Amino acid sequence: MTILAWPRHYKGLSFLKLRYRGESFTAGTMNRKWLTRTIIGIINLTGTWFGVFSGTSCLGAEIAYLKNGRNLVIQAHEVVGDKIILTLDGSDRLEFEKDWVESFAVLVSSPTPQSDQDPQQNSSAPQYNMQELRQIIHFTAQKHQLDETLLASIIEVESNFNPWALSVKGAQGLMQLMPETAATYKVKNVFDVKENLEAGAKYFKDLLQRFNQNVVLALAAYNAGPSTVTNYKGVPPFQETQAYIRKVLQPRQ
Repeated sequence: MTILAWPRHYKGLSFLKLRYRGESFTAGTMNRKWLTRTIIGIINLTGTWFGVFSGTSCLGAEIAYLKNGRNLVIQAHEVVGDKIILTLDGSDRLEFEKDWVESFAVLVSSPTPQSDQDPQQNSSAPQYNMQELRQIIHFTAQKHQLDETLLASIIEVESNFNPWALSVKGAQGLMQLMPETAATYKVKNVFDVKENLEAGAKYFKDLLQRFNQNVVLALAAYNAGPSTVTNYKGVPPFQETQAYIRKVLQPRQ
C-alpha cells in the first residue's frame, strides 16, 4: 500500500511534486509522461484530465471536491482526526488536511455507492435533467409558499444541483440534509430528488417560522443549526455561515 501525503504548503496542483514508485513528477509533466499509466484521476471542474492515472479504469465510487476547485475520482474516503484519507484504485491512498476537502459526491454509475443507504435503493432513485429539476423546484416552492429563486439558490450553494452530493460532515443529497434532519422529516431515500427537496423545503419553512420570517436568520440556521442562531441571538460569527448567507442571497440582490 502506498500513501501519498500532500505537503502542508500545497496551494495548487501546478506546483505539486510527488514521488511514486521511484519516480518524481509534477502536474506539469503528468499529461505527457503518465497519460497511459495509473494512480489517480485528478480533473478540474471542466472535466479536463491533468493528473496521474491508475488501474484499468478512472471510475471510482465517489468524487472528492477540493476547496481549490479540483476534483478527485476515488473509491472511498475516511476521516481520521483532522485528516481525510482518500482510497484510490487498488490500495494506494492520498492523505489531506480535513479542511482542504469541500464535499463528496457518489458517482451514479458506480457499482458501489458510498452511503448508509441500501445501494439498490440509491440506484433506483429517479434521475432528472436540469429542466426537470427546475420544474420540481418550482412546484415544491409553490407548495410550501417559498420564494423559488431563494430555494434554487440554497440548492445551488448546498450541492450545486447534485442529488448525490455528500459533505465531509455527513450532509447528503440535493439540499444536504444531515441524517437527523432526514430522520425528522421521515426521508426514506436521501438521494431521491423529490424526497430530499420536499424535506429540505419543509425544514427551511419551519426555520422561517421559528425566526419570524427572517430569511437571513433562517439561512444561518440552515447552515449552522437553529440552536446556534438562538444561542448567539443572531447570525453566528462563523466565516463559513456568513459566506453561505452571502452566496445564497447574491442572486436576489
